[in-house]
Amino acid sequence: MERQIDFSRERQMLCGGCDHRWRVDLDWIDRWEQATETCPGCGMACGHEDSPRVTLDSGDPALDDDRVARFSWYHTSAQADWPTRDFDPAAVLAPETRSRRSQPLGLRTVS
Repeated sequence: MERQIDFSRERQMLCGGCDHRWRVDLDWIDRWEQATETCPGCGMACGHEDSPRVTLDSGDPALDDDRVARFSWYHTSAQADWPTRDFDPAAVLAPETRSRRSQPLGLRTVS
């Protein structure tokens, strides 16, 4: 199943402060990132910890387990052979970071 590629599509926003949901275009997101837009529900700006954020669209058919396998999935890259057979995304991590990533959640120690 193919879907039209549309990077300019509207995005769904969710405010962490008041749980207000609404749809916006990319121009709105640009203004929001410049702190000239706020949540229409509570007025919270982008700098707050619980500020509105782009979130998933619960109506997206790609989130339906019974339909997802019928979609075509693509990845683009400027690297012709990406990913290579020996691709290791953790190769650039510091040893301390690698160690933390290998520990199960809840068992991590903070130094």
